[in-house]
Amino acid sequence: MGWLGKTWKLMVILLGFGILREIIQRRKMIHLEGNVVLITGGSRGLGLAMAMEFAKQGARLVLCARNEVELERARMKLSELGAEVFVIPCDVSDTSGTIHNRAGHNALWTCRRTGE
Repeated sequence: MGWLGKTWKLMVILLGFGILREIIQRRKMIHLEGNVVLITGGSRGLGLAMAMEFAKQGARLVLCARNEVELERARMKLSELGAEVFVIPCDVSDTSGTIHNRAGHNALWTCRRTGE
């Protein structure tokens, strides 16, 4: 990857952190404690950073990602923060519907099972 590709990647990361910062600043308006937050790509990078912030605010997390090992690692890290975390290994770009239905069903089942 050339310098131009790296520059774009850095700009996207900075934009993501800017959005996350804005969410954090407005968190008094949005009460996340006990609410369920679904994050796709939540096993690393910006998705994991957002999950960590939402966990600190008391949100219950549902993380989706393709890599099961990284997803489990993220679940363990977030659980250490005291977060309630449910993980779904899947590829959300798969439009066959099978993965989407399974992910949605599992997330709803988990929320109902835990009292939401």
